[in-house]
Amino acid sequence: MWSLFVVVPHPRACGEQHQRGRARTPRPKEDPQRHRVTRPNACWSWDVTYLPTRVRGQLYNLYMIVDIYSRKIVDAEVFDQESMGNSSEVIQRAVLREGCINKPLVLHADNGSAMKGSTLQATLQRPNISPS
Repeated sequence: MWSLFVVVPHPRACGEQHQRGRARTPRPKEDPQRHRVTRPNACWSWDVTYLPTRVRGQLYNLYMIVDIYSRKIVDAEVFDQESMGNSSEVIQRAVLREGCINKPLVLHADNGSAMKGSTLQATLQRPNISPS
C-alpha cells in the first residue's frame, strides 16, 4: 500500500495572502470628537426609525430629535417615506421652534442615508449647525 505525502507550502510563503484589488488598505480609526454639553439646545441627537402598521409591508418613518442636555424631545414627526427633504424639514422646524438660529448647535446622528444627503448638509450650514 502506497501513501502519497505532498508538502504544500503555506500561502503566505507563496505570496498569496496580500491585499489585492483596488480596495484601499484599512486606516486606523480616530477617536470621535467629544462635546461637552453645559446648556440646553447645545447638542441634539436625532434618528429615523420604522413604525409598523396593520398593513403587511407598509411602514411609517418616525423622525425624532432629542436635546441631550435636558432629554427633551425637540421634534418628532411621522412621514410615509424616508428622504433628505423630510430630514431637512424636520430640522428646520425644530430650529425655528427652539429659537436656535445662529447659535452654536451640534447635531449628532448615525450614518444613515437620511443623515448624509446634500440637501440636509445645505440645511445645516445656514443656521450654523455643525454635524457630528
